[in-house]
Amino acid sequence: MNSLKKMYAVYLSNLAVELRSGEDLNFGEARFICSQINYRSIFEFAMNLAKYKKLPFYNYVPGEQQNWLPQCSPHL
Repeated sequence: MNSLKKMYAVYLSNLAVELRSGEDLNFGEARFICSQINYRSIFEFAMNLAKYKKLPFYNYVPGEQQNWLPQCSPHL
């Protein structure tokens, strides 16, 4: 039986870096940067991109994927 893996994507706009689940297509004017099936890896990439670009980071992935995160807020 084939198991479908959830995909996560990073989008960049002039206002923010956004992390979204693959089925979430409501990203407005943001530009697609990359996608990944490993949530932790793409989360860290998106956070680093936001720091580098000096933009806020918005995480729109539902909470069940965020169980491993530290207690601090993921927003910059």
